[in-house]
Amino acid sequence: VLQHEVSYNGADITATEIEPILVSSDPNFRPTDVEIGGDGAIYVSDWANTLIGHMQHNMRDPNRDNQHGRIYRVTYKGRPLVEPVKMKGQPISEVLEVFKRPENGFRYRARLELSGRETDAIVDQVGAWASKLNVDDPIDAQALLECLWVFEEHRVPNISLLNRVYSVSEPRVRAAAIRTLGHWAGDVEEWEDTLNAAARDDSNLVRAEAVKAAVEFQGLVAAEAFFEVASRPTDPELTTILNYGRSNLNVDAIVDDAVKNGVKLSLAAQMYVLRNASVEDLLKMDKTEAVYKAVLSRENANVKQLQQSIIGLAKIQNNQPIDLLLDLIVTRDNEDGAGLDGLGRLLATQPAEQLLAAQGALEELAIDGKSAETRQGAYAAWIAADGTGDEAFLSATVNKDRLQDFLEAVAIVDSDIRPALYGKVSPLISELPAGLSVEEEGSDLRANG
Repeated sequence: VLQHEVSYNGADITATEIEPILVSSDPNFRPTDVEIGGDGAIYVSDWANTLIGHMQHNMRDPNRDNQHGRIYRVTYKGRPLVEPVKMKGQPISEVLEVFKRPENGFRYRARLELSGRETDAIVDQVGAWASKLNVDDPIDAQALLECLWVFEEHRVPNISLLNRVYSVSEPRVRAAAIRTLGHWAGDVEEWEDTLNAAARDDSNLVRAEAVKAAVEFQGLVAAEAFFEVASRPTDPELTTILNYGRSNLNVDAIVDDAVKNGVKLSLAAQMYVLRNASVEDLLKMDKTEAVYKAVLSRENANVKQLQQSIIGLAKIQNNQPIDLLLDLIVTRDNEDGAGLDGLGRLLATQPAEQLLAAQGALEELAIDGKSAETRQGAYAAWIAADGTGDEAFLSATVNKDRLQDFLEAVAIVDSDIRPALYGKVSPLISELPAGLSVEEEGSDLRANG
């Protein structure tokens, strides 16, 4: 009989095996159930039979023993057992006091007892008793949660009680309250504020329950809770739950519908859209700085869309498009590299006179850029600046890495300029430039030069 220690790490709940509770060398030891008794001891039932009984043996096998078995009682040495509490038939007020006991088994039996009482009496007496509890007291806070579960077992939504439970400082209690909120979807009113508060909770565990509850409620209002969670820090488990919420809430369809119908999205929804919407949908939104930056970070944005966004962003920032584009490429090259391939292609399409004025910056990016996309885009723009590529090619012949970037950039250059490069590129089919041709590695272009 194994024992595990439960750990909470963000939204993830794990169990680590520790010292077992019960071990036996008897080959017939077959534990079938574990219960905690009213005295606090652990009771283990043991089949204690050679035959397990999953039809591996004939039902009439004489070795089957239907008369005997074992029950083990496990206690902690030197620690007294607790006094069993009589709850059956006792007044509701007395049973409720058991909710303040530290033993989970007692509280569980108290809920079972109250689940069989008359619902009207439960609503009146449990509600009144819960109203006197102090949410700042950890013992009372647990008792409040137990009361909430009693209402849930009687299928009676109580949003005011749930909100009190949610105000508790212990995040596990708050998470349990939001799980109950999800169970009441369709039966409870005025749930929106509570769900959105949970979506903004400091605890990943609570936010994970908010996503699950949002799936139960459905619709744009519930999706707003999803957006709130998605706009905050996550962990691996919360990311998994967000993926579950995205598919089961059909979030993308909700966003598409809102955008197409001109529905104003919340800030959290806008942040989600900026990260996940298609370029086409982004350009249907209000043309804000954030929208333009989102388009410029998309790998699948075409040059026309990128040009539209760089012009719009430059206008908002009162800047020149070419200067803004170069600054953006430098920033992305030093950070996450998002959208650099498209930005490099866009750079190569800028007016030649503007590129020529920025030739110093282009040369620096072509030679010292951190990413291949940055260097190749800069080479393409450098070639487009003078229309001949003479200076860019001369720079590229310094070593093979630069030459590799130059050749990759040729595909980016405008087709009207590309023929001017033929005389430079064609000879490379048979031999490298003089300064790079004599090497022990041979003529492999990727060898160090």
